[in-house]
Amino acid sequence: MIKQLICPECKTSMQLVNKKDSLVFRGVRVSYQSQISMCPSCGLESATIEQTADIQRKIFREWRKKNANRH
Repeated sequence: MIKQLICPECKTSMQLVNKKDSLVFRGVRVSYQSQISMCPSCGLESATIEQTADIQRKIFREWRKKNANRH
């Protein structure tokens, strides 16, 4: 279970949102969807350790899929 975070900037309760993003990992552009916390007031994005670990697993999984197609 993800705990409720408080925005360090404006002290508002942050909301869980699903976000699509992409980045270059080991020379390969990968897209992934993640769940992060976002402040509805100032837009600050944050992630717990668990959310960050999940994002890292998704990035690696997508990289592995694309990298397998290169060989």
